[in-house]
Order: sequence, then C-alpha cells, then structure tokens
Amino acid sequence: MDITTKERLINQYLNAYNDFDIQGMLDVLTQEVLFKNFSGDEQTFATKGKDEFKILAEQGAQYFTQRQQIITDIEHFDDKSIIELDYYAIVGTDLPNGLKAGEELKLKGRSIFKFGKDKISSITDVS
Repeated sequence: MDITTKERLINQYLNAYNDFDIQGMLDVLTQEVLFKNFSGDEQTFATKGKDEFKILAEQGAQYFTQRQQIITDIEHFDDKSIIELDYYAIVGTDLPNGLKAGEELKLKGRSIFKFGKDKISSITDVS
C-alpha cells in the first residue's frame, strides 16, 4: 500500500474519531481488525474484529463531550505507520480513574497502524 493511501485511511479514521462518527471509523477497518490500547506499560483494552471494536468505540464515545487527536508526526514503514499525536478531550461523565465530568484531559500518545485489504487491519494506541 502506498503512503498516500495509508495517510488517507489514517486521516479518515481520526476525523471520524474526532467527530464521534463510529460508522466512519468502522468504514476504514478490515472485518478482522485488531485493536489494543496501552496506558504506560499496561494494556487497558483489546478487541478482535469489527463487532468488538464497535462496542468499545460506542462505550468510549459516551465518556467524552469533546475529543480530538491531532497528528504531530508520522513515519511510514513497509508494514506499518506510526503517528505521534496530541490528544485533547473534555470528560462527559465521572470516570473510575478519578476524572470528573467537565474536566479537560490532555495527553501525548502514539498510534501504530497496520494495513491489509486496502483498509486498516490493526491499531495499537499508547499513551
């Protein structure tokens, strides 16, 4: 897959994420997509397949009233693309980690995207 296609898919995914457009996120994923989320060294979530991903994405959308991922750097390799990003959100409901509704959340993170069948086949988020 060429770099232009990889970047188009990544941007489509992030724009849909930022807009709370779950279907838009799903549209650029393979049916068997793998997703993992790490906070530090701890894996906090993992899904296999679009159905599991959709459930997690719908749950996650309920936690925020605003959210935005902004790419600050991107590197492409044969088998993956790695983006560095700034993450900003406003919490919509009190969370188990102590964040309260209305509080701002700011993080720096990294996402690793892998591709297959002209779509994203794997996403690993690290913050």
